[in-house]
Amino acid sequence: MAEPESMRSMLERPISQLQTLSQALFTALSAGHVPDPPIAALAACDASLAEAMRLTRIHLMKQKRIEQLMDEVYELDAQLIEVVETLATGQRELQAIIEEGEERVASADKAKNAAVSYQQLIAYGSKLADFTSAPPNAPIDDKEPASIPYAFHPPFPATEIMQRGRLGLQEPIGPVGETRVIGDKTVPFTEPGAPAQARPRPAQQLTQLPNRRQAIPNMDIFDLDLNPELG
Repeated sequence: MAEPESMRSMLERPISQLQTLSQALFTALSAGHVPDPPIAALAACDASLAEAMRLTRIHLMKQKRIEQLMDEVYELDAQLIEVVETLATGQRELQAIIEEGEERVASADKAKNAAVSYQQLIAYGSKLADFTSAPPNAPIDDKEPASIPYAFHPPFPATEIMQRGRLGLQEPIGPVGETRVIGDKTVPFTEPGAPAQARPRPAQQLTQLPNRRQAIPNMDIFDLDLNPELG
């Protein structure tokens, strides 16, 4: 299949023929003995040139349309690049959200699997009972727990025990010359056959507290209260 003729060759061929016929015509007019070129050749050349001009006009219109379409393609390409960049940014943000959600789900599952039983909470609260006092301005101890307007309920040490600290739970100091470590929990020496005195529990300290106050009414040696108005 022959290649289509270019627009340049379509224009150059009739223009070259017209140039040749025009030179022959002017030569015949200047010298009387030269024969004139045929009129039919001039007419055919003019028709060929008119057809070439018509095709040129169509070609220019199509070229202009192609340029407009190219501009639209470039604009759409720029918009497409912007959309792709927006999608990429959204993907990165969504990936970060997904990773954060996965971490939260993993943390929730870990917390759910490592839930503390109420027995452990009660045991931990029992350990804190020796070191935790009642809230300031709390009602008296003999008041019903249901009527206490706080979220704190006994057992907890009284204010007097908290003021003395851990020293109030130790054994009294022995005679002169006795050496032992303060806070040593070794069992004191008892005579054979003598009943061992059990150490009262924190819950029992609340019931024994009034008797202890009566037995030792003026024992303020280790009174370290820095807020006497809360007593």
